[in-house]
Amino acid sequence: MTPIAITYRLTLQEFMAACHAHWNAHQQGARANSIFGVVGFIVGAALFPIHWTGALLIVIGFVLIAMVIGRSLIWRHAFLDNKKFTAPISLVFGDETIHVETIDGTSDLKWSAYSGYLETSEYILLYMTRRTFSVIPKSAFANVNQVRDFMNFVGSKLSPIK
Repeated sequence: MTPIAITYRLTLQEFMAACHAHWNAHQQGARANSIFGVVGFIVGAALFPIHWTGALLIVIGFVLIAMVIGRSLIWRHAFLDNKKFTAPISLVFGDETIHVETIDGTSDLKWSAYSGYLETSEYILLYMTRRTFSVIPKSAFANVNQVRDFMNFVGSKLSPIK
């Protein structure tokens, strides 16, 4: 196969959108946690004067909302603190390795370093572990045919995450 080469930059908004796709794929979506948190808080507040479970629901609601906010703040901070995300990232995907060039340097990663992938409408996430992934925006490719060819290639190397 002919190597596939792309270069791109990620914005904070793109990075966070990819993170939300990751969270949703792992049943940790911000929307669901927020809804359950608010509902738990409201129902708990209504029950609190009547029954002790109201206090428990208030605490659970608060924890769910705090998790959503805290997780977003931590990941935003990680993006802003890591200079490699704001500089160009160049990747060359070959049969045996992925050649990576960032502001931090270069490396050649074997495909075996990756455990799977997730494809969304706008991003491709290549997973090293369940929580560690590389974000590749589909906009980095020249056209939809190149995205399709790339996804066929990735599918021959990795399994989709479950």
